[in-house]
Amino acid sequence: MTKNAFDFEEMFRIQAECEQKLAKQTVKKTSRHQLKSVHHLSDRGSKLVSHPIALLAEYMYFLYEKLRDYYLSALARFFPRNEHIFLNSINSSVIGRLTFSDKKDYHTPIHHMHVELWAKTRLWQWIKLSEADTDTEGYFELPFDMSVIHRNRIAKKIRLEIYHTNSHHFNEHPIENTAEYRAERLNSLFKTIKINKSDLTGMSYNMGTIPLFYWEYRHDTALPRVVIKDHDLDAPQKYPKERLDAIATQFIPIELITRKHLLRIKRGKKLTIEDIQADYPENLTVAMEKMKPGITRSDQWFADRMVNGMYASTLDVDPENPNFYWLYYHWSSYDHKPDYAFNDISMKFSINDKGYFLPESITLKGPISPGAKAPSKITLTPNDGQKWDAAKRVARVSGGILTEVDKHFTETHLNTEQYAIAAYRNIRRNPIGSILFPHLRNVVLINHTADEILINESGYINRATALTPAGISKRVYDVLGTLDWKNWKPMKPLSDKHRYAHAANLFYNILEDYIDEFFVSYEDEIVHEWHEIYTFSQDLVENAVEPFLCKHLQKELQANPNAGKPAQPPSWYTTENRMDLNLERPFVSDSYKAVSHITTQPDLDKNKPEEYTAELNALKKACAYIIFNATFGHYWANSKQYDDIGEIRYSSLGIRLGTEPDGVLGSEDDDSIAPDLTISTQMMWWSNMLSKTGYGYIMRNEQGDINPLLIKKIKEKESEFKALGVDIYAIQSETNI
Repeated sequence: MTKNAFDFEEMFRIQAECEQKLAKQTVKKTSRHQLKSVHHLSDRGSKLVSHPIALLAEYMYFLYEKLRDYYLSALARFFPRNEHIFLNSINSSVIGRLTFSDKKDYHTPIHHMHVELWAKTRLWQWIKLSEADTDTEGYFELPFDMSVIHRNRIAKKIRLEIYHTNSHHFNEHPIENTAEYRAERLNSLFKTIKINKSDLTGMSYNMGTIPLFYWEYRHDTALPRVVIKDHDLDAPQKYPKERLDAIATQFIPIELITRKHLLRIKRGKKLTIEDIQADYPENLTVAMEKMKPGITRSDQWFADRMVNGMYASTLDVDPENPNFYWLYYHWSSYDHKPDYAFNDISMKFSINDKGYFLPESITLKGPISPGAKAPSKITLTPNDGQKWDAAKRVARVSGGILTEVDKHFTETHLNTEQYAIAAYRNIRRNPIGSILFPHLRNVVLINHTADEILINESGYINRATALTPAGISKRVYDVLGTLDWKNWKPMKPLSDKHRYAHAANLFYNILEDYIDEFFVSYEDEIVHEWHEIYTFSQDLVENAVEPFLCKHLQKELQANPNAGKPAQPPSWYTTENRMDLNLERPFVSDSYKAVSHITTQPDLDKNKPEEYTAELNALKKACAYIIFNATFGHYWANSKQYDDIGEIRYSSLGIRLGTEPDGVLGSEDDDSIAPDLTISTQMMWWSNMLSKTGYGYIMRNEQGDINPLLIKKIKEKESEFKALGVDIYAIQSETNI
């Protein structure tokens, strides 16, 4: 396939036909197995319930929960809670203060938390005595009528109920035919504290400081992570049942395939990579190869996937020739295992007169064969035949691990978590919560699971790739240090065939319009509750990691954000989709921080119009950035994994140096280069699990908490998205897998 003879339109037609066929491909669950929870997933054997006695026990527990819920709902019907506050006169009160419970956070107040005082009569009737919200310092006062307690045969126990806000619900239709959809704030019971009736004797009863284990930051890592001691008991959120049902239905058949392979390997029975591949559902590259062998190994397919596939790479202009572009993968400074190829890679691309991307050269720096001692460097071009094809495979593998660690796990999962923790700790009254919470939901849960099965010492990345646990930890920290919302823009399209960049900009522009309209409707309320934005920003910045710029770019750009040294990058450096190096980073607690302040003002003054407008615009930009990464950014990196790492010999997350003299530049069918059989089937487990266990989509709005205005605006651009190969109904609403 030469450049001149290659038919790009045929390649994309084959891709489209295969995507349509694969979209109809389903794996039916035919076994009785049940999945306990998402946290029990594992590529070495998920915790499934399969024994008849265990299944019966699960069913009995299910019946118990149904009966319990029926009993509680019956009690609520027969003894309904009257929201009317019984208050003839105020002659007593209950006071106290809510703070976080962590010893380093003990003096931090929990503001605007809703509290209520309830009593139950001996006839099981509920009486509401008082309600209030904590103030900005966490204090609350619940005035009540003492005579109500004695007059209504109140039982001995009085209850202080503490509520938190973690979701909203939007009305289905705009109010008075305007663009405004009102959000109802949903409070749920967080904690109940009993008060002895005998203690309520004076003018006031002081409950003192009440520490709450509530969205606490971890101290065992430098990353901004939430404390989860036991996923099933004390996690700050829980998956909806529908999410668990979806993953069980879609994924248990894949789980059973992996188990079959692992058992065959354990028993020493014959198994090949081809056997493993054939047992799993077809992916995009396998399907395309069946239609036209060699199509996915072509230069043209390689280049297109690097910019439009899972990788969605950022290219820099060649400083010496603006007609060329460079893509760099730098790994050598991260701790890694010696038996894997883990080269620093430089890829040079051009764009032809029709806007299509083409690879010009690939440079591999570092060992490429077993036993290599001296540092090596080799540059290959399309004229190098089989070794060129092998170099493309090395680049695909390197791009795969970079996408998984950098883009998927760090840029979307961990990046979203740092905003989620700060938001849930601080935003309750402010309407901003209604547009952020639907997209921040559950990310801390899936990240906790990823710690165990993907990132930690026993996780898949350590077992299947060149990176060691120390290398993974440093890489994640460094990448998080390159991420900031301020002045961020999506990737700039380099041609009309740069589909990812066009789609990203289309989605981001929708977000900007949506947020602008939201602010028109809610500006006064947002400003009135600005204290929550201030504390949100404070938590976000104080817990952020240090900014990072590699030593090579520090030298080339004359910048170092971690030393308070901003700089204007040269024209060859792509500034979109990257941290703004012009900004001086915030300096907090003796260190610079990667994330910029959204605001440093506890309140806003309309009499200072320039400052007022700038602060609101900063919040708008931050919201757009947060929502983009949690939705479209995650959707792109996550949903295309089975397309690009769903064929073992085409691309895995790790490639070994092998046993032959050519090392990684050997033939694709060399098993000594490919992952071993265990890692191969576990890789297929991962790529299926990440791409094929969907729940939580913007357009489906399964939980009714996404603003209909956003859904409407995306729907209006459906044809434009379709022209770019994006199905709007597949865009995820949250980072939950």
